[in-house]
Amino acid sequence: MFRGRGAHYVRMKHYALTFLTSPELSEQELNSLQEKIISFLHQEGGVLGEKSRPIRKQLPSPIQKKAQAFLWSFDFSLEPTLLESLKQKLSAENQILRYTLLGAKPRSAFKKVPREETFALRKKEEKGKVEISQIEKKLEEILGE
Repeated sequence: MFRGRGAHYVRMKHYALTFLTSPELSEQELNSLQEKIISFLHQEGGVLGEKSRPIRKQLPSPIQKKAQAFLWSFDFSLEPTLLESLKQKLSAENQILRYTLLGAKPRSAFKKVPREETFALRKKEEKGKVEISQIEKKLEEILGE
């Protein structure tokens, strides 16, 4: 994906953002936080891809004295030069306990196999199976017993 700025073009890269938020947030606060994160992306010129709903998770070890947290994830595209500004905004947000930001392949880059094709492959595998009784008959024929 290219984004124009004057006479030159900058290549946007794909990223995956995963973060944990306080388990004490209400439904309204969760929605507000989601809108705030999306606005951070749009302010930086990012393009939001897939996003997941927050999932309550038990943490293996407490973070800021909390044993549970909401786990979120967003896929997005952004110019690499603007990534540092987004990191600063995420770090300043006090409702986010911890986050990680990774470079990722766009979801469309993964090969999608049609369901019919996978079904046909399974059928071929099933045809190749042989019963033990058939093997015993063939052995008797070969050995002449």
